Amino acid sequence: MGALEQQQRCRRLLLIGCIALLACAPRGVSGAAAEAGSTPEGRVGDSLKAWIEASRGVELEGVYLGDAPSGRNLGVFAAKGGLEAGEAYIAVPWGLVLGAHSIAAHRPALAALMTQLKVEYGADDKSVLLLLLMHEHFVSPRDSPWRDYLNALPDPDGFDTPLHWDTSLLRELAGSAVLDEAIAEQTRVRAVFKGFSKRVFSLHKDLFPPAKATLEALTWAWSIVHSRASTVPGKGLVLVPLADMVNDGGEEQGQAQAGGAAAAAAPGAAGAGAGAEGSGTKTERREFVVYDMHYDRAVVYAKRSYVPGEEVTESYGAWSMADTVVSAGYLPSPGAPGGGGGGGG
Repeated sequence: MGALEQQQRCRRLLLIGCIALLACAPRGVSGAAAEAGSTPEGRVGDSLKAWIEASRGVELEGVYLGDAPSGRNLGVFAAKGGLEAGEAYIAVPWGLVLGAHSIAAHRPALAALMTQLKVEYGADDKSVLLLLLMHEHFVSPRDSPWRDYLNALPDPDGFDTPLHWDTSLLRELAGSAVLDEAIAEQTRVRAVFKGFSKRVFSLHKDLFPPAKATLEALTWAWSIVHSRASTVPGKGLVLVPLADMVNDGGEEQGQAQAGGAAAAAAPGAAGAGAGAEGSGTKTERREFVVYDMHYDRAVVYAKRSYVPGEEVTESYGAWSMADTVVSAGYLPSPGAPGGGGGGGG
């Protein structure tokens, strides 16, 4: 076993041990707040900075990206001067949000295929998002408008969720509530890959070459969607760059989100929500991102005020321990009602 494989196995075994003994590091305040819009040093931070600078209209207002004290890689923090309740702190032009709507402008041939699949099979938002991620990250990464953003996300071998575990590691989950869900998740991904292979990959090799349309690529896309996608009210299931860096705040944040400066009441926010058709995923609970119809963009509004350096969080809904371990690869905070969703860098 190589050094990398040994390191990954140790991390996974540590997660397994923590399932039995749940420990939580309190959500913290960093020692010194950074300037708004800044990103951490290193490859991930550099990639995000490059994407933000190259993408016109993307805004980080009153916040910066930094290392999360929760151990979930990156997080969003209030910058110098703090963040006020109701302030829009992340804004991404709708054309740069990954989803069915953004394909036509960048990939006409892929958009035509998606339209065909919807007519023939009723393809849902989740299927479209999975195929789009596979195409942009593995097939045509060089000219993708999301290249730098996607490069900042975990590599295919960078996930520690049970979906990526082998049989020997899964056996370590025996006796926990996670085992059945982990096995079911692996089965679902293999079934989706079989369906895509028959209906898409074997018939459209120009868009999905066999060397790129692999089970590994689909597993990566599946992990990204389950841990980072959001349901935007009135729009459906999408992946909003930067908003996926916001970590879950659990029960306390959920109360603030319900009773404070609610996103749905923010200026320009689109109305009643529509879930992702047939998504069958926990991502339907992530509805803190809204659509600003006046400026045609996805926006996240602060649900309460934050002091400089404090981590800005949102409520992902009531995820169980199995949900968070299987979909996001970490354990929920004890203060959360059953847990909270993933995110982070």
